[in-house]
Amino acid sequence: MSALHPGVRRSDHAGASLAGPTTPPLPRCLAVAAAAALTALALLIAAVSIPAAPATAATPTPPNHDPFYTPPAGFAHKAPGTILRERQVSVSDTVLPVTGVAYHAYQLLYRTSDATGRPTTTVTTVLVPKSAAPAGGRQLLEIADPEDSIDIQCAPSYQLRTGEHSSDGSIASNLTYELPIGLIISTLRSGGDVVIPDHEGMKSEYLVSGMEGHAALDSIRAVENFKRAGVDGAKTKVGMVGYSGGAHVVVAAAELQKSYAPGLHIVGVAAGGVPVGNVEAYRYFNGGIANGVIMPLLIALNRAYPFHLYSLLNAKGRAFAKKVSTGCATPVFEDPYGQFSAFTKVPNIFAVPRVKRAIRRNALGRAAPRAHTFLYNGVSDEIVWIKPLDQMVNYYCAHEAPINYYRDQLGHEHVQDIANFYPLAVDFLNDAFDGVHEPSTCGQVDNAGPPPVAAPGPPSTGGVGQPSPPIRTPPPPPIS
Repeated sequence: MSALHPGVRRSDHAGASLAGPTTPPLPRCLAVAAAAALTALALLIAAVSIPAAPATAATPTPPNHDPFYTPPAGFAHKAPGTILRERQVSVSDTVLPVTGVAYHAYQLLYRTSDATGRPTTTVTTVLVPKSAAPAGGRQLLEIADPEDSIDIQCAPSYQLRTGEHSSDGSIASNLTYELPIGLIISTLRSGGDVVIPDHEGMKSEYLVSGMEGHAALDSIRAVENFKRAGVDGAKTKVGMVGYSGGAHVVVAAAELQKSYAPGLHIVGVAAGGVPVGNVEAYRYFNGGIANGVIMPLLIALNRAYPFHLYSLLNAKGRAFAKKVSTGCATPVFEDPYGQFSAFTKVPNIFAVPRVKRAIRRNALGRAAPRAHTFLYNGVSDEIVWIKPLDQMVNYYCAHEAPINYYRDQLGHEHVQDIANFYPLAVDFLNDAFDGVHEPSTCGQVDNAGPPPVAAPGPPSTGGVGQPSPPIRTPPPPPIS
């Protein structure tokens, strides 16, 4: 594991659980070992397509055919976070190998808001330990799955029950290898609840900030409204964690909390490998190993903010769009090192005004988080470029957000950096639940840079704050 950032300390109570100082200690070695083992599994699955097991009569109905996911009439008049339907379910041991602790799993259909603020619904899965709730109620850990897909069958609520069978006939991998199993076990063992939302909603709006942020916040509200969860309503201490696509979810929620859900008691947000989603981030994808992710991102963005994407695609682009519209996590590594211009009728789709407007509207960095937030990124991450995150952190710092930012100088590979991120995230969340917060790292030498004299505008609209330190990763080629 990398050396700790000066602002990320091993707490004096290192090993304390997420449920507080009176509960059993967190097995940190388990979290580290699990992360390392699951990272190795991810690399294997990324290289080999594994045939899916044959469907059986017990296979759950996919979300687009399951009436549980269909909202009842009049749901739009309910408050965000209102539970519309509930059920008890069993989750797959192959996806969630939780051992040594007994728990119930429930799913809640709840009212939320889409990217434009219109009423919609989605589902969340909540794990509640069978043990009695600690005095004062249970604490809540929300984990955002890096779904990395625009296929509704990749929604966590479905994948948790099926063992990650994709609609394209393969076994999906992201939920398995990027869920912090050790953290889930320790949280349940110490009496806390775990919740995993379908943050993309029923339209599978991948990395759409408004949809994901609203869904994550309303998932917390729904659990607080769920009697069987054993939490203490709005007084419940909540932590949020996610890596890669999951990091985008929790950061979007942190940005929206002040305006959308100010009553939630979010004590800490931990996000690693954070895709900011501005034009610079798209430039970095183009021509790189993750070039294929551009198409599903634009399809999802077009679903949220229609800009007639398909009118800009040529025949090859339309065929590729169809290909990446099914499967879980597979689009990320389709067409590696290609050029997106091969799929379009225009030389540079990102110069088209309506496309630029949609990307700017969706990019992170439009509001400063209120909750204490830990951000991690490998300096040489080959998928998520650190420069846009540096700019976003400068914006946060200029607006006095409580930020703890770790630019990992030894971080070179996006998937492997999961093993670096989660032990640091565990420390941060342990402290946050115990009411311990380190001073902000804004202005430290190895942070993104000192807060600017004048507060910059959000990165998504062009403000960048002070220059960042030299970046090891070379700038990406221009989109052609």
